[in-house]
Amino acid sequence: MPDATPRTSFLFYYRKNSLEAVRDGRYKLVFAHPGRSYEAFPPGNGGRPGKVAEGHEFPLALYDMRRDPGERYDVQNQHPEVVEELMRIADAAREDLGDDLRGMPGRNRRPAGRAE
Repeated sequence: MPDATPRTSFLFYYRKNSLEAVRDGRYKLVFAHPGRSYEAFPPGNGGRPGKVAEGHEFPLALYDMRRDPGERYDVQNQHPEVVEELMRIADAAREDLGDDLRGMPGRNRRPAGRAE
């Protein structure tokens, strides 16, 4: 099948075990978190990276990735039902894998390199 996909939901964990976003289909819900931003800085040149702002505070936002792949326009007020569904997916992931941003250890989280 040319349109087959192995998954529909994606979890975006960064900086160890912080769940910063979840995507399902066309929508991506970004959770409030500190992160890295290249906004307002010129790009690098000659193979060298440009400047970056660490600790930028990203707010909770919902993006329609089909219409806005650059994640510029928050549409959570237009689609509260999508926010609710993506929150359910995130809550299940947090229970299973944990989330450092929320101080949740997760039922199935284990130290790297260890299996029981």
